[in-house]
Amino acid sequence: MYSNSTVVRSSITRSLRSKAHSFGFFVIHINQSVDLESFHPPPFASAEDERLNFLCPVQALRCYVNRTRPLRQSDQLFVCHRTRTLGQPLSKQRLSHWIVDTVSTAYNGAGLPPPGRVAAHSTRGLATSWALFRGASMSDICTVASWATPHTFSRFYHLNVVEPALPSLGTRVLEVARSHR
Repeated sequence: MYSNSTVVRSSITRSLRSKAHSFGFFVIHINQSVDLESFHPPPFASAEDERLNFLCPVQALRCYVNRTRPLRQSDQLFVCHRTRTLGQPLSKQRLSHWIVDTVSTAYNGAGLPPPGRVAAHSTRGLATSWALFRGASMSDICTVASWATPHTFSRFYHLNVVEPALPSLGTRVLEVARSHR
C-alpha cells in the first residue's frame, strides 16, 4: 500500500539529490530526482502491514545510514564493513557483488529461479519489468528510466518475470504432439 501522503522528503532524500553524481545507481538519472514513498507506513492497520513495513526502502536506508554513521570515513552512501576497510567507500565491483547476491537470494527465497543471468545492470530490467507487471504505465517507466520511447525497454530490458520457469512455446507444442501419439 503506497500513500502519496507519506512521501518521504527526509535528509536522506535531500542528501541523495545533492550527491546525484556520487549515488548515480540510486538516483536513476542525474537530472531527475526520485522520491521514495514509505511502504506500509505506521500506523499499521494489521499485523501484515507491520510485517510488510520491513520491506520499506525508506526505512532500510534510514536504518543503514544511522547504523553506519559512527564508522563512516566517506560521504559515499555505501561503505565497507570489513575490519581493514571499515567505513571506507565501497568499490563499484563490491557493490555489484552485493546487488547480484541480493537479487539471487530474493529469488531463491521465493522458491523461484532468477530470470536469466543476474548481473548488477540486470536490476534495471528486473525493476522495470516488475513495475510493468504490477501496473505501472509504460510512460512512467520510460520517464524514470530516461528512455525516449518504449522501444528501448522492449528490445533490451523487458524480462518475463511472471513465469520464468515455464518451457518455451516450441517445447510446449512438441510436448502436446508427443502426448497425442
